[in-house]
Amino acid sequence: MLAIFAAGFVVVCFCSISHCALTDLPLQGKPSSQSSTATAYSGTPLSASLALDGKPSLTSFFDLSCTHTVTERDPWWKVDLQSTHCLGEITLINRGDCCGERLDDAAVRAGTNDDIYQNGICGSRVTSAQASILGGLTTITCDPPVVAQHVSVDLVGGSEILSLCEVAVKEYPMKECLPKTTTLAPSVAPVTPMGPTFTRNCMSTLVYTETCMDNQPLASTHAASPMTCFMECRRHDNCTSFDYVITSRRCRFFNAEDWKLVQQSDCLMYKVACGLPKQKCT
Repeated sequence: MLAIFAAGFVVVCFCSISHCALTDLPLQGKPSSQSSTATAYSGTPLSASLALDGKPSLTSFFDLSCTHTVTERDPWWKVDLQSTHCLGEITLINRGDCCGERLDDAAVRAGTNDDIYQNGICGSRVTSAQASILGGLTTITCDPPVVAQHVSVDLVGGSEILSLCEVAVKEYPMKECLPKTTTLAPSVAPVTPMGPTFTRNCMSTLVYTETCMDNQPLASTHAASPMTCFMECRRHDNCTSFDYVITSRRCRFFNAEDWKLVQQSDCLMYKVACGLPKQKCT
């Protein structure tokens, strides 16, 4: 729970998602597709649906249970969940007989757009260490959770083959991705805001990035807009900057002045530029 006080005693409460249960989202039978489809030696197509066949232990090419594209530039795979869900984790199961490195640098995307490249990347790309484990499970965490109907996996940068032996998705209750109720407590005595006063010399800068920061957040909450998140950051004792994920309307507060500028399509971050952290602008 986070309580933020300003004039009028505004209190915002939210559930810590670490205590909210993740549940498996059934995927068998969901519409799926991939950029191209290779065939096995028997002529059997290694179609996109094989990543949703509920057979995670079958990871050999000859099991005919893994997807397989042809060698092509920027191959991809995707599934349509057919309705929106609040996604928290996406797990990929790699080939177990060979070629695990083909999953190196794969991006897992989730969002509401049928065009996968319009959806943000969940977590980080698959590392070479993760991809090197034959038959290995790589779990990607969407932090904060994301409202999504489409989940995809893609490779970029050259001629590649994309092969997946199983994809699993876990979701939170949808309430974890929706804005929380703001309650106004009875008006009593005015409270001095914890944030600084603002004048024309105190500016905020909107920074557009491609990847949400890896820094450990001070806290996170839901907010109706980036500006709401900005105002709440200024009321937090140690918050000097934050990021805001449009699709889940969740913002995270950070105590960091130097941000690594990497990119992610659904992340917006304000960085407060008032000189020293929490310095009042006069």
